[in-house]
Amino acid sequence: MSIAATVGKPVITKIKCCIHDGFVYFVGLRENREYLHYLFSCGEPYKGLGKMGTQLNLNTDTIGDIHLPRPPAEEQRAIFRFLDTETARLDALIAKVREAIERLKELRTALISAAVTGKIDVREEAA
Repeated sequence: MSIAATVGKPVITKIKCCIHDGFVYFVGLRENREYLHYLFSCGEPYKGLGKMGTQLNLNTDTIGDIHLPRPPAEEQRAIFRFLDTETARLDALIAKVREAIERLKELRTALISAAVTGKIDVREEAA
């Protein structure tokens, strides 16, 4: 998890890798990784913690003192499955809205071009 700049950004890795001192890692983690990913992504566990200068920074002691809700393993799985389903649904809706916005921008540009070049008569609308 990032402890500087983009504080709290969790990353799940399933391989051994090197990290720099702007991250902390959890050795011997027994909790469900996907559950913890969502938990840390929301920002609540570390909200109001850390030192603020030009940017928020946490340290390993601060991270180590965070108390997290720890429901049973099956409930953790149910929570992250629900969140996976709902965020996928919301992501699909967001993509559709973005596509619609882009299409509307294109139509607006085409309409302005047609009005300026006289391809459509807008004199009655302006009066």
